Amino acid sequence: YTPEDVAIFRKQIREHIVPLCQKLYEEQKERLGIEELKYYDESLTYPDGNAVPEGTEEELLEKARTMYHELSKETGEFFDFMMEYCLFDLEGRQGKQQGGYCDFMEEYKAPFIFANFNGTNADVNVLTHEAGHAFEAYTASRNIPVLSQTYSTAEINEIHSMAMEYFTLPWMHLFFGENAEKQKKAYLWDSLEAMPYMACVDEFQHRVYAENLTDAMKRRKVCHELEKIYLPWRDYDGNEFLGQGGFWMQKQHLFMCPFYYIDYAVSRVGALEYYGKMQEDLEGAWKDYYALCSQGGSKGYHELLRIGNLSDPFKEGTIYNVLKKLNLIETERDSTDVEFDTYQGRRVTVDDGCPVDAKNGVYTTYLFGNGAIAYGNGSPVGHIATEVDRDKQTGGGIDYLINRRAFILHPRGIAYTGAKREHVETPTRAELAMAENWNPVYEPKQLRIVAIKHKIG
Repeated sequence: YTPEDVAIFRKQIREHIVPLCQKLYEEQKERLGIEELKYYDESLTYPDGNAVPEGTEEELLEKARTMYHELSKETGEFFDFMMEYCLFDLEGRQGKQQGGYCDFMEEYKAPFIFANFNGTNADVNVLTHEAGHAFEAYTASRNIPVLSQTYSTAEINEIHSMAMEYFTLPWMHLFFGENAEKQKKAYLWDSLEAMPYMACVDEFQHRVYAENLTDAMKRRKVCHELEKIYLPWRDYDGNEFLGQGGFWMQKQHLFMCPFYYIDYAVSRVGALEYYGKMQEDLEGAWKDYYALCSQGGSKGYHELLRIGNLSDPFKEGTIYNVLKKLNLIETERDSTDVEFDTYQGRRVTVDDGCPVDAKNGVYTTYLFGNGAIAYGNGSPVGHIATEVDRDKQTGGGIDYLINRRAFILHPRGIAYTGAKREHVETPTRAELAMAENWNPVYEPKQLRIVAIKHKIG
């Protein structure tokens, strides 16, 4: 995919994820009982503290074994293999390297999960996340003869891990007891709220390289500008350094692996799509996920998406459709029982078919007010509403009574003159497009149709 594709992806996040996160943070502020949500409050989901897992490392692993046996035959076999050969190093200890990851020992076709348990909900999150990577490696290495193709690129690999987190949500009661619902909700909220920051980091580094921003204050200025777009709720509580845009410096990916961080957001869309499918057909969702894992990195990115029955996240409308499936797009119904989408009380219409002047990159978006188009019966030229006919050669003859109705759609406030028209029964599309065939009747401000000419940044 190209920088242009990623720009389309970030645009979808701005349009659909950012407003959703604004609403989630407003709800969090009310839940915490505070007037202003500061940046250090964002990680506290509940006023009485976030859910924490119950049990030691050994107990959590046994609970995970139960979970994976109940999830599927394949995951049960995989986790038994991991337990039999002690392929975990999970407990935090003095002098141990930080972080969590999954490694793979090709000679033994054996994944290995490394983590630093600290008694928080992150322990379960990292275990299920890295188990997703491990399950894929275990599965693909037994299906693909070339072990170097066990893993795909990060955009696919992170689907394996993130989707596994969603697949295991129904078993959170094993780890969190009566606080399982708190954990599930917090996890879903966190997974959505992380995406705008990922897009912000990505656009920041694109601009740093494209604009050759070698000056520290200019980098901070760009970061500050982008945070206003992607993180409009962020309040640094008077911290001058962070308020000027210094927060970008804590993201190690910018220094170690440029342009990589957006992969997490791209993968999250695929994982969320699987989560939506789980709600309707868990068996079907698992079948698609297992097919994706089985192929490892043996195919290209878009082909793997097709194998896993996933949508292209770089295509306009994908994020909207995924959120819609999860009921995260608010809807209302009008008096005629027609459902329409809303964001924070505003009506939303999604249409990827805007006319575009490809040469100049100018799009035309049409806005229609209520009642902009009139609908009714008509009598076009040459129209015969009622007539009779007779078939003399069938049996003793058959008489027919023919009734015809013509329906008309017409923009209110504009008269169709038909000044240039050859077609008899109804105007052609070409004739409808001719300005000479139309004459405004209402004052311009009273017309309920507006064409907006614009470019997409």
